[in-house]
Amino acid sequence: MENSQQSSNVKVNPEPLLTAADVSFRLHLSRSCTYDLMSSGALPTVRIGRSRRVRSEDLEAFIKHNIFSTFDFGE
Repeated sequence: MENSQQSSNVKVNPEPLLTAADVSFRLHLSRSCTYDLMSSGALPTVRIGRSRRVRSEDLEAFIKHNIFSTFDFGE
């Protein structure tokens, strides 16, 4: 009974997990650079067996966190 209560509290993401090839395509990076980001932990991954996948929301958060602007607001 307790397992059914725990599983009902888990949010399932309806979007498919992204492969390294998907991430490298979206970021316009080489696959090796993408694997470096994934293995370093800079880009969070989900492990499924020996495979690593990236959630779409983690990719979006990575992009937002790494936005850099050189615009000076006159401060």
